[in-house]
Amino acid sequence: MKNKSLIISAVAVFLIVTSCFVSYDKFRTFNPIKSGIAFAKILILDEDYAEVNYSPRVIITNPENSKEIFTEIIEGEGYEYVEQMGSSHFIEKDGKRECVISNINKHIGRWSWNK
Repeated sequence: MKNKSLIISAVAVFLIVTSCFVSYDKFRTFNPIKSGIAFAKILILDEDYAEVNYSPRVIITNPENSKEIFTEIIEGEGYEYVEQMGSSHFIEKDGKRECVISNINKHIGRWSWNK
């Protein structure tokens, strides 16, 4: 009985730690619940975007029109979209230029940058 509960505990810890690392790898946050909710908003609720993290800032979008959605979000915050070089996108606000990295696949578009 004691061995069974030890095995169950070890498996639970392994699953929690693994989900944290997968969440960080895909969404740049160690909180799998937060990233899972954001992912569900895009896939299940068909929302255009969801904020995953604030530092570094991570936004996930619907992949079909990801760049347009991202541009609307940043322009609403007072940024200006400057240019794109590969997966790097440059935005500017008050003379300060920031680099945003995009990763778009068939499920989501991920936009991340240090604010």
